[in-house]
Amino acid sequence: MGGLFDLSGCELVGVAGVLAILISQDLSVDEIATLGNFFEALGTNLDTIAASKE
Repeated sequence: MGGLFDLSGCELVGVAGVLAILISQDLSVDEIATLGNFFEALGTNLDTIAASKE
């Protein structure tokens, strides 16, 4: 069974969309926005770390 890193770009988009829907179901608008901002910051930091390792 493959892991997250074995998925295609389209599959990753699908997984991300499903996770966003599931996570946001019982949250307020403010909580959803906070989580979105957190994950955006996490992604930006991961991109910066990856760039520094190239």
